[in-house]
Order: sequence, then structure tokens, then C-alpha cells
Amino acid sequence: MRRFGFQAAAIGLAGLLAQPLHAEVTDQFDNGFAIALSAETTAGKSDAWKMLTAPAQWWSSEHTWSGDAANLYIDSQATGCFCEKLPRPADAPEGQRMGSVEHGHIVYADPQRGVLRLIGGLGPLQS
Repeated sequence: MRRFGFQAAAIGLAGLLAQPLHAEVTDQFDNGFAIALSAETTAGKSDAWKMLTAPAQWWSSEHTWSGDAANLYIDSQATGCFCEKLPRPADAPEGQRMGSVEHGHIVYADPQRGVLRLIGGLGPLQS
């Protein structure tokens, strides 16, 4: 079994994990906190990385701004993001772009080590 660890604001991979995800608060600040999450999986590195970077497959639609987890994506490189597309309203003016939300900013990505580090505030932590 390979150790597959990552640090993030809060991420769950229920479908892929062989045992529950372990989270630890690693630092606290006046305006937030940092946690480290890790889990063990029987999946190979490549499959685990593919699942980790496909949040639409494991994130709940109930915990999105758009109401649909299919709008979530991770651009898994430094300066990338864990983001959500907000669909354009049907009555939007011609040429209006989609809205979007950044749930986390990628600061470290290493598929070989199974590390994906994000900074940012999820949901109510953004306010």
C-alpha cells in the first residue's frame, strides 16, 4: 500500500481510499488555519493522482456555489487552481463570460510523490 499524502484546505476522496482520511490542524492564525490531510490507497500513483485532480468525481454538489460538482476542476500545477465554473445565465448579455470561484490556489504539485498543496478559503471561509 502506498502512502498518498497532500496538504489542502479540505478535500475528501471517499471513493478511492482504503481507509478514512486523516486530517491534522498544523497551524492556527487569527484569520484562519492550516490542515494536512493524508490517506492510504491501494490505487497506483497514476490512478490516485487522476482521481485527486478530478474533483467532479468525488466532491459533493451540495458543497458548490453552482450546485453541480461537474463545474469543479483542478489545474494541477503551481499557479493553477481548484476552481468552479459558474454557468452563464440564459438571459446574460451576448459576450458575457462565465463566472468562476477559486476554492484553492495550487502552490505545490508533485504527482510522483502524491503531493498537492493548496492555499485559500473554501466556501464560508472566503468571507
